[in-house]
Amino acid sequence: MNKRNRCRVCNHALEDVIDFGELPVSAFPKMEEPLPGSMPVVLALCKNCGLCQLRHSVDPDDMYSEYWYRSGINQSMQDSLKDVYSVASKLIPLRPGDLVLDIACNDGTLLKNMPAYLERVGIDPSNVHPPESVCDTFINTYFSRAAFELEYPDRKCR
Repeated sequence: MNKRNRCRVCNHALEDVIDFGELPVSAFPKMEEPLPGSMPVVLALCKNCGLCQLRHSVDPDDMYSEYWYRSGINQSMQDSLKDVYSVASKLIPLRPGDLVLDIACNDGTLLKNMPAYLERVGIDPSNVHPPESVCDTFINTYFSRAAFELEYPDRKCR
């Protein structure tokens, strides 16, 4: 666990807004490993830039390296992700060959709603991978501009 005293964006001091106490870490360790326990959940505000953020953070690998959740197993999540695509495609008209990116793509449920004439890219750090039939390129890491540009150095997403 890492405790922050400075803002993630502008590096100014943080001021606590609300303390939710200790909550269990949302991690899924291997069966032979102990559960990660709990950590403080404190919402803090940077009065300089206005970013509201968690004061404490846990190593993301502890939460995502052995991940169990699949978006596609829950009908309400499938419906919500279908709506995301429906609304987005009305706001941004998509043409054949356009590059679309799903950050934290999980099992590809959002990408499944996108037509095959698009170049569909998913990025996710977990052990959950979307099927090739819905994802033209899968990048198995945490999202960053650098990670995306390793695969697509000269392209932008719609």
